Amino acid sequence: MVVLLTTRLTLLKLWLSCWKELPARVSVDTMIIQAIGLLDDLDKDLNTYAMRVREWYGWHFPELAKIISDNILYAKSDKLMGNRVNAAKLDFSEELSMAAKLCLR
Repeated sequence: MVVLLTTRLTLLKLWLSCWKELPARVSVDTMIIQAIGLLDDLDKDLNTYAMRVREWYGWHFPELAKIISDNILYAKSDKLMGNRVNAAKLDFSEELSMAAKLCLR
């Protein structure tokens, strides 16, 4: 999963860095269309991975999905907590305050 994202980000960086050095036969429009397509693919992949994390971890702690709606905060909380038993021992105030700020926007 991470390798795929890294590869796609590398391709995006390559396309954007080569933008100034385009040969005359290559259209700038083509580069922009390909970059937008690559960003769409990245967004789709990230959403797929987030859905998988929520699905897999939801079996162990289904209430967490109701508490944290942001995918990145959900994955960080999942990594920090590990097992549901550890939830009472950890301080999630930073993650929950960030989630509250995102909900208020």
